[in-house]
Amino acid sequence: MVKIDRGIAKALRVKGPLGAVKLVFGEPSVVFKGMKPASQMIDRYVKDVKLKAILEVRSGDHGMSPARVPFAQHVAIEGHYWEGAWYPKGGGGAIPRAFISRLKSKGGEIRVRARVEKILIEGTGKQRRAVGVRMEDGEQIRAKYVLSNADAWITYNDLVGGENLSKKLTKRMTRLEPSISALSLYLATDLDVDALGLDSGNYWILNNPSVDATYRLANEDVIDGEGAFPGGFLTVTTKKDPSKMKDGIHTIEAFTFVPYSPFERWKNSETEKRPEEYDEIKQRLIERMLKTVEGVVPGIRDHLVLCELGTPLTNVHYVNSYRGNLYATAKSKQQIGLGALPVETEIAGLYHCGQSTAAHGVLGALFTGVMAASKISGERVKKILSFSDEGRVELHQ
Repeated sequence: MVKIDRGIAKALRVKGPLGAVKLVFGEPSVVFKGMKPASQMIDRYVKDVKLKAILEVRSGDHGMSPARVPFAQHVAIEGHYWEGAWYPKGGGGAIPRAFISRLKSKGGEIRVRARVEKILIEGTGKQRRAVGVRMEDGEQIRAKYVLSNADAWITYNDLVGGENLSKKLTKRMTRLEPSISALSLYLATDLDVDALGLDSGNYWILNNPSVDATYRLANEDVIDGEGAFPGGFLTVTTKKDPSKMKDGIHTIEAFTFVPYSPFERWKNSETEKRPEEYDEIKQRLIERMLKTVEGVVPGIRDHLVLCELGTPLTNVHYVNSYRGNLYATAKSKQQIGLGALPVETEIAGLYHCGQSTAAHGVLGALFTGVMAASKISGERVKKILSFSDEGRVELHQ
């Protein structure tokens, strides 16, 4: 794992076909072992069922079954946590607040509740160029460069439009696989979580020794059933950031993978006004989620101050994710590394960042934004990342 993790660091610096060839000879373990399924590589060296589950369970951080995900992608996630992790003081919202502060200090304008309807494209063929955006209210904003951090399907199919895509990209979009979706349970409790031994870590729950069982459920077209889910994730956010705790109340977030298709029938209904059948299904799913959580937090059911469930449709509503996905594109062998969508698109002046491109997760999406900024500005990444109090984010270790 250490050897492949080191090779991945070099792979991130690869530029062009020649760089890829050099990587093959310089770090063959990344290419020849790293592209094999994670479970195949782990099975080769690990026979103990529990240890195998421990080594595979963090696959939830890339959202792909160990039987399918490339070993290199899985190792990249493992390596990310080897020296611990950091959490922003003030919660996830501290990151966009820092962005806004920095952008405003440089003369940027921030608009909220302002939906972009189209990316404006002028010219045809190789002469195509992005020249701005058209807002939902009809306003046109002209720009030398356009940077989209929306999912690939939203960016290319909806905002750019199929008529402006090359045949090659059109074909690629038809094959592009979205990542998995999930249920999100948000809890507030007056339980003494310290007495239960809970800390600021991430808890991966397995009710089946096979990590793949969690993914099999998420790839079905139904979510019928009773009892706890095969697996899940839980974290006590007030232990990560004690400044968020009020009046002795802790907040907990829990997730489990589910398919999007059972919720698709309500995709055109309005949030908070969905049909009664949808709410009934949510209640059944809350019950199953609570049974899953109780394995880690006994007694939670009797100490709830708040209990809210988000479905794949919640993801669509709040972050406009295609089919409620968690990580944009599925992190398969065909869609990572040199197979990932580029930050610099085939249309001049149009750049694309976020989880559909070079990396995923908070840090990955941020990194692709920095890559795009470097390409647009011509500045080195190091200079772009130079420290500024205006963009300061304090972290908990």
